[in-house]
Amino acid sequence: MRQLPLILLLMGSSALAQTPTVVIEVNRSSANPIDTLRQKTDDVAGATEFLSAADWADRRAITLKDMVDFTPGIVAQARNGAESMRLSVRGSGLTRTFQGRGILLLQDGVPINTADGSFEFNTIDPWLISNMQILKGANALEQGATQLGGSINMITPTGRDNGYGVRLEGGPDGHQHHLIRYGFADGAVDGFIAATWLAQDGYRRNNGQESTRITANFGWQTTDQFEQRLFLTLSHAEAQIPGTLNLAEIAADPRRANPANVAGRFRRDVDLGRVAYRGTYTDGLSEWQGVLYASYRDLDTPVTVAIQSQSRETGVRLKYGYGLRPNRFTAGLNVYYGLEKEKRFVNSGGVATTSIVRRDLEALTTEAYAQYEHLIAPHTTAIAGLQAASVQRNIAQHFPTTEQRDHDFNGLSPRLGLRYEGEAVTIFGSLSRSYEPPTLSELSGGNGPGFNSLDDQSATTLEVGARGKLNDIRWQAAVYNSEIDGEYIILRQPDGSSEAVNANRTRHSGIELGAGGRLSEKVSFNAAYTYSRFRFRNDPVYGDNVLPGAPEHYLRAELGYDIGPVTVTPNVEWPPQGYPVDMANSLKTEGYTVWGLRANWKPVNADWSVYADLRNLTDETYVTTTNVIANAFGNDGRHFYPGEGRALYVGISYKSR
Repeated sequence: MRQLPLILLLMGSSALAQTPTVVIEVNRSSANPIDTLRQKTDDVAGATEFLSAADWADRRAITLKDMVDFTPGIVAQARNGAESMRLSVRGSGLTRTFQGRGILLLQDGVPINTADGSFEFNTIDPWLISNMQILKGANALEQGATQLGGSINMITPTGRDNGYGVRLEGGPDGHQHHLIRYGFADGAVDGFIAATWLAQDGYRRNNGQESTRITANFGWQTTDQFEQRLFLTLSHAEAQIPGTLNLAEIAADPRRANPANVAGRFRRDVDLGRVAYRGTYTDGLSEWQGVLYASYRDLDTPVTVAIQSQSRETGVRLKYGYGLRPNRFTAGLNVYYGLEKEKRFVNSGGVATTSIVRRDLEALTTEAYAQYEHLIAPHTTAIAGLQAASVQRNIAQHFPTTEQRDHDFNGLSPRLGLRYEGEAVTIFGSLSRSYEPPTLSELSGGNGPGFNSLDDQSATTLEVGARGKLNDIRWQAAVYNSEIDGEYIILRQPDGSSEAVNANRTRHSGIELGAGGRLSEKVSFNAAYTYSRFRFRNDPVYGDNVLPGAPEHYLRAELGYDIGPVTVTPNVEWPPQGYPVDMANSLKTEGYTVWGLRANWKPVNADWSVYADLRNLTDETYVTTTNVIANAFGNDGRHFYPGEGRALYVGISYKSR
């Protein structure tokens, strides 16, 4: 195992020497890093997406849903308003009802995930992101991701995108979203800083939210080959939680809140901070990169119980790349450590009272990976990779009893891929394995003392597809099938707590279709269709039932028409059928159609633009997402989150040149 990187490196050197006809692309530090990252994304033998801020610049954008909505294969649905949501890639973390799991979230190559694999959404503001790289499933091996859903890497602007700018946005229910930013570049030195403020009373009762975020980075070129950069991210968020309703309540008044949430004054207050250093050395043949980071999270959330916790995280990410496209070798090592001190109390009207449990949660994750790409025939590249993960999860309970549980998990994730590059089309296929150990919240006793016993989750995925460009239209298509052992199912309990269990065998399969571009000088479009078939396999209790949490069909589409400096864009969100909320498949949501209309005015050569974003044009009453339970026995219950009604958001942005 230790000799594998050396063997592959020697193979790569030999292959380079024996393939003089290869057209090479030299990646130097002087190259635009965004162009380099975009090219690496296009080189992946699987379904990927590379987005820019232009994709969400002329609309309300407050969550990841607003950024990834036109990416097939992703289900992103709001739960409680501005910053709470369900995020799932190909069914990853499908039943998660709080935080997120099953995806490696990164910002500038620095993990947003904690060391145990879970993540918060609170640090993410689309207005602070310039680009986004999405690598699905094992296609994210080069990021060190072992998760079923792959990775999402969000890139913040640098001082090279210099000048200052402001953006102001207002809407109903007290909605305000504002940005101020500044960047500079002076020779080998550049810097960038931006701050946003988001506040709203919320569509529903007990739904007020307010957050402040600051991001900054400072870079300097020590030599033409060596760049160093420091990153800082700070976030403070306060959010009331309106909770779930039953279908009858939503039909009568979707603005109401769950009475228990109002009585308990449910809310989630989170402070997050992260500082990171990244150094990159490139000489045109080799690239070395090192990332060091430290972060903290302070959480105060009175819900069914009052939870108070303080988390501290540190991590190292090392990466080495050698070779010239298409013959390349990549290897990396990631080490993450996290410690959380958690206390849970009885919640009395939003006040923490009697102590229930006190414990320390510790996670150490080590990942090593290597991947080699080799041109085996004209236009055809073979890819082989291997990743090893070693994980420790330790839980020390201090109250009401003193107990200690230590868990070790180890897994291997191999990958084989093939990529054919024609003049206008790329065809790809891969066979891979993903691996995920349980998070600390899944292993702990939840709202009470005790421990859960869980196995790890692994999946074997076969994927084939193609992408290309026809005139001014880019398109992509992919088909995949994942055979999963031990999938984590997070069940909502009657007392409001959640319990994690391992399913025996499940299957995730799907079709992903996406296209966008210009149909004519005045007309443009964007469309994404996702077919998801997620099922149990011969389960002793649930047979071949549908896994709850995601619609089988999901379409997102928009059509833009230019009228001089104004672009008018009608759009639609359409899951034609509902999906079950329970594993017994006895209670389902209903399909819905939500129309929207945007208008963007940007005069020629102007530094400013104005937009209007009308959401839910027909004021449709619908369910956006749900909790997941074992069996509803066909009875309506408070498992559903209503979508927001008709709303008009208006914004103006200015950026100096």
